Amino acid sequence: MDLLQQFDLGVFLVVCAGLCLLGVVAMVVQPVLGALSSVLDIFFNLVMGEPLTGCGCLLMVGFCAFAACAAAFVASVLSTCGTPEAVNFCTLFGR
Repeated sequence: MDLLQQFDLGVFLVVCAGLCLLGVVAMVVQPVLGALSSVLDIFFNLVMGEPLTGCGCLLMVGFCAFAACAAAFVASVLSTCGTPEAVNFCTLFGR
């Protein structure tokens, strides 16, 4: 009966809230880990496959990486338009 006399409602509520938060975080993290597992599985299948198995896929990944770099470069150059550091590339867009 000594345990019930030392029972604190505030601590009980904090423990319950913590367990509830842990459950919500687990529900969010589980699908993310599943998706990460699928991505890693695809990557390792490409790496460990036969020499030409993933050639087309790797070319597509390379093209997407090139397109992302080109878009970042164009955005960087266009951000200088209207400033003293503007380049001739801005004249193509009328800025």
